[in-house]
Amino acid sequence: MQINFNQLSIAKIIDLSKHIKEKCINFSSFEEITQELMRVLYSSFVTEGGRSPFVLARFFKSCAYDKLPDDIKNYIHNKEPKANFISSNKYLTLLGSFGELDNWKNRNLSENYKAFSIHDEHLLDKFPMLSAVFDKIGLNLSHLKQTDKSILIKDYHRQYRVFCVENA
Repeated sequence: MQINFNQLSIAKIIDLSKHIKEKCINFSSFEEITQELMRVLYSSFVTEGGRSPFVLARFFKSCAYDKLPDDIKNYIHNKEPKANFISSNKYLTLLGSFGELDNWKNRNLSENYKAFSIHDEHLLDKFPMLSAVFDKIGLNLSHLKQTDKSILIKDYHRQYRVFCVENA
């Protein structure tokens, strides 16, 4: 299924939703579903020239350190060997990734974005892509340290829980 990004409509979004459900129905884990979701979203939208309007599509989830799988904890320990790991500290974790480059086509191939502490005051300096996302939606990192649904700042964000950051 391909949708011209400039001709997006509610009917096409509903069709895309059905398409996504069909593509994801056989997956058993949230990680597998979000990986497929990013692949489907990336390849479903096209421009007039037939290319994806996206360079990269990623899905992140905040999670407490003690709820992270061992492979992500190991990744964090390798990236932050001197950090004090508190079980309740939140980490933004990459669940799905798909993009132009081969190492963007699977979350497991990510070298720098698998997980990072939301409590790191230098987070946005280290990851300019996230800085652009947070700026676009008007989010301060301190809001992520606790569950806060006010991140969805516009009515359509609340309704669809999706946003796009141009030029991230």
